[in-house]
Amino acid sequence: MLAQFGRHKIIREVLFTTDLNPTAENCSAMLLSTGSEETSKLLLQDERINPMEIGAELRKFKAETLKLLLMDERVDPSMNNNLLFQESCRFGNLQICKLLLQNENVDPSAHNNWALKVAKKFHRYRIEELLLTDQRVLDRITN
Repeated sequence: MLAQFGRHKIIREVLFTTDLNPTAENCSAMLLSTGSEETSKLLLQDERINPMEIGAELRKFKAETLKLLLMDERVDPSMNNNLLFQESCRFGNLQICKLLLQNENVDPSAHNNWALKVAKKFHRYRIEELLLTDQRVLDRITN
C-alpha cells in the first residue's frame, strides 16, 4: 500500500529497520508494480527483492518501472522462453512490448510465434501490427 502511494521514505525505514520479508508471496512484484519510479529504485537496492517475480503483476507495470528493471543485472527478459514478452502481448501493453523488443535477448517468434497468436486471439491489433514488422516473426511465418 505504501508503494502504491509513493511513500518511499516510509518504505525505506520499514525495509531497513524491520524484519519485513519483501519476498513473501509475490511481494516483490506487487511492490514494484504499484510504486513510483523513485520507490522502485529504492526497492531494487534491496537484495531480497527479486525483480524477476513479475508474473501476473506485469499488467500493472509502467514502462518507466520496466526500464529500471531491465537495467538491473538480475533481470533476463527472455527467461522462461520469453514469457515476459508473451504476457505483455496478451495484456496488450504496446509500450511494454516495444520496450522489451529493444532487448536483443527477447525473441518475439518464440514458441512458434505464440505472442502473435495470443495477440490475435485477444484482439490486440496494435500488438499484431508491431509483431508483423519484426523480421524474426515474419521468418517464422514463412518457414
